[in-house]
Amino acid sequence: MEKRRNRPRSGPEERASAVELYESSGRTAASVAAELDVPVKTLESWIRLSRRAAVDPDGTLPEAQLQEVLRLRRENERLLREVAFLKKADAFFRDRDHGMNGMP
Repeated sequence: MEKRRNRPRSGPEERASAVELYESSGRTAASVAAELDVPVKTLESWIRLSRRAAVDPDGTLPEAQLQEVLRLRRENERLLREVAFLKKADAFFRDRDHGMNGMP
């Protein structure tokens, strides 16, 4: 069994900057966590808490509504990634087809 490290607790500023780095970098949570030397599960927890606070800062939404908003945001992020991928694929095939047909 792996021995746990004795690492000082992270303050709110450190947690906020870690979440900001993750969200602005486009990197995976594992990559950011490794850079910051924090466990991936810890960073993922900070990300979840940050997103929850952004949706319901004063804690007044019923749990069902909060979960629905968070689910819809995740779905929206997924759909935006899919659209970006499809745009890249479309551009790739357009460029390829123009080269095959001898068209400029």
